[in-house]
Amino acid sequence: MTDQGETGRRPGDRVPPGMKLELGMSANATDEDLRLALQLGLEYVQVTGPGSGAPELKGAAPGTFLPDYEYLARVRERFDAAGLRIYNWGNWRSDSIILGLPDRDAVIAGYCEMLRALARVGIPCTTYAHWSVIPELFRTEAEPIRGGARAAAFDAGKAAAAVARLRYGREYSEAEIWDNYAYFVARVVRVPRCIFSSFAGYERALAIADSPNVGVCLCTGCWLEGGERMGATLLEAVDAFGRQGKLFHVHFRNVSAPLPHFVETYVDAGYMDMYAVIRALRRVEYRGGVAPEHTPEMVGQRRVGTAYTCGYVKALIERADAELAG
Repeated sequence: MTDQGETGRRPGDRVPPGMKLELGMSANATDEDLRLALQLGLEYVQVTGPGSGAPELKGAAPGTFLPDYEYLARVRERFDAAGLRIYNWGNWRSDSIILGLPDRDAVIAGYCEMLRALARVGIPCTTYAHWSVIPELFRTEAEPIRGGARAAAFDAGKAAAAVARLRYGREYSEAEIWDNYAYFVARVVRVPRCIFSSFAGYERALAIADSPNVGVCLCTGCWLEGGERMGATLLEAVDAFGRQGKLFHVHFRNVSAPLPHFVETYVDAGYMDMYAVIRALRRVEYRGGVAPEHTPEMVGQRRVGTAYTCGYVKALIERADAELAG
């Protein structure tokens, strides 16, 4: 999903050609976080916000924070000063929009203002997540992987009890969620990214939006978790969305197996050949960000796993560039 500043121009049109390996960071990243990105040889980052200091949105439920221009300008200035460029601002989600709660119009209006602010500060891409979650429906407790490291995991059997927990006192149907998505898109027009559970769902979302500024944030891990349920392989999805010019951002991770039970393992140890994914991205001339995420903790430290993953993915990109050059 792009900002509203330049109709018809995709995020990749505003940056140099080639895939951009990103390090995911908080808007409140420490100086040590910034040094790590530079020591890894990275130029781009994906910033998850808002962090502390972001303004609270008036007219919305208490605790709804959306960055305005001044906040975004301060964050970008700090990253620029460190020699790092922000490619993507995300992931942002709102139950008010997803479930059609009473304050959704105020939240949508605030979201549009954020898009205009992103355009003004020159951040080309932002991701919006159209899901309302009970945490246990997405991850259960961590499990061990190679060498005794701990990694995020999901076991459908353990998660079943969480289905009964209703955050807002009732169930919401799939039709309601789709209607709320359509309501949101119609008011934001040139905006959102939406997560659904199949290739057909993504196509439906793109068709509803019908805008050159709406594209897919493709999470390789989520696609691999779904397996055959997705209705297309990960490589088929990369090819289809890439050739349509609808591939705006990529979250990059591997998993041990599809549902009902998976572990987010090392990027080189899951059931997918991740070089095949990078090569597929290179073949469709993808020029957006590739953000390793949910990296395993190694020797009890997240940064070690992050460094291992970034180095591995950087080598994959260089190999694909050399193999497919010209």
